[in-house]
Amino acid sequence: TEKHILGIVLAIAVKTISNYSNHLFQTPVEAPFDAYAWNPQAATTT
Repeated sequence: TEKHILGIVLAIAVKTISNYSNHLFQTPVEAPFDAYAWNPQAATTT
């Protein structure tokens, strides 16, 4: 239904804004998730 579609669009918008604000303010990763944090020095290209 349209209500479900609007919920999905809203969830994507909230996640996108969250990602941009975390990048902008350089929010540190919490300790339980530190092992999963992206490290540009460890990234490799194939």
